[in-house]
Order: sequence, then structure tokens, then C-alpha cells
Amino acid sequence: AVANLAEARLIVAELTPGTIRHEGEQSLSSTRALANGVLPRPKTGDAVFFDFPLPGVVLYPEGAAGPIAILSAVLVVIAVISLRRREPHWIRDLILGILATVLATALGGGAAFLAGMGLNRIHAALGGTPGFSAVYAVAIALLALTVAAACWALVRRWSSAAGVHAGALIVWMVLTILVSWKFPGASFLFVWPLIAASVAALLLPRQDSVSVISLWTATFITTALMVPVISSIRFVLPGTTTGSGVVLGRLTPLLAWLPAPRFAAPL
Repeated sequence: AVANLAEARLIVAELTPGTIRHEGEQSLSSTRALANGVLPRPKTGDAVFFDFPLPGVVLYPEGAAGPIAILSAVLVVIAVISLRRREPHWIRDLILGILATVLATALGGGAAFLAGMGLNRIHAALGGTPGFSAVYAVAIALLALTVAAACWALVRRWSSAAGVHAGALIVWMVLTILVSWKFPGASFLFVWPLIAASVAALLLPRQDSVSVISLWTATFITTALMVPVISSIRFVLPGTTTGSGVVLGRLTPLLAWLPAPRFAAPL
């Protein structure tokens, strides 16, 4: 009980007047919109919606989540077919890419768990609440990113960049289809980054400005959609050095492997 009280006081101490004012403005705007609206409220279906830089809120019917997921799967299949035409050992490269993506995700979670245990032991002697530290959250994410980059460098010794990347796209395709089927409202987190990365994979062999722009676009879309969600996990799950840290350690490599050729591509 004493520990919970200390954590609650820490959360209150982190609040700023600007944050509280922003939440109040949002609540007031929602209340005014509902109070001034037409009654009875028109019936609408469920929708997929998310914030994105520049356009703001993106909104489309939830029923479109399935077809968009199918489109992303088709693009991945086309990318694999294109890989087959270019790479003589495409099957080996593809399998290594799949295994390396899964391994990087698992190792990232393990590294985050071990780092969290070490931080908890240190603070058990020094005091403090490391579970609420944003600095530790960034450190764990960077550790997981390092693990992903190391796995990429290792597997690239035996396979082509295009083949390894195609394997990562297949892992993402499976996740996208599952999420779109079970949780269509959250499908945007996977389907749009996958579409952008698949297009980049198709254009990458050109080795020109178009391929560079497509890869940067895929990196930007993936980061803009996934990073805010990953950063908010530590507020939903208990503790950066426990539950949310492990999730952070798993999602970061998975995120990094979608635009994985960015590891080796020139700026």
C-alpha cells in the first residue's frame, strides 16, 4: 500500500498545468459537440481512425479493414515473386528473414527483461521508482533496436538484403491478417506500414532516387503510426522495468525490421 501511494504521488507530481488544461479543453469540446448535436444521434457503423501528421485524423469504415489487409498481402506476394526472379537462393533468404525477424523480436524482449531486472535491483538499493522513468524506456528501446540491427547484420552474411526483408514482410503480413480479422479497429497499425514497406521492397532494386524516397516514406509511415503507440505502452502496462518494458523490447525490433534495408542504405 505504501509503494502504491508513493507511485500515485509520483504520477501526480509529473502532471503539469498545461496537461490538465489540455485534457479539460478536450472534455469541454466533446461535451459541447454532443450537447449541440442533432437528437436523436444518427446511427453509424464502426470505423477505423487514427492521427497522422499533416492530414490529421484519418477515418474509414471498419468493413474496409479486411480488403485493405488483403491488398497488403497481395503486395507482399508480388514482392516475393519479384524476389524469386532476381535471387537464385530466394527460398533460403526468405526463410532466414522469417527466422531472423522472429528471433530479433524474442531476443529484444529477453534483453529488455534482463535490463529491467538489473535496474530494479539497482534501485532497490538506491531508492526511486524506475518503472516510471522515460529515460529507461528510451534506453530499453535503444537496446532492443541494437539487438535488431545485430540480427540484421548477422543474417546478412548468408543472404541478400532483399530476401531477408521479404521474410520480415511475410511475418508482418501474418500479423496484419490476424489483427485485421480479430481487431479491425487496430489494423491500421500494421496494414499501412506493411503497404508502404511492400511498395519500397518492389522499388528497392531500381537503386535510384525513387527507391530511396520509397524507403524513407515507408520508414516515416511506420514510425509515425507505431512509435506513439509503443511509447504509450508504459502508461498502460505496469512499469517500464517490468511488463511494459518487455513489450517495448519486443515491438521495437519488429518495428525496425519492417523498413530493415534502412540499416544498410545510404542517407
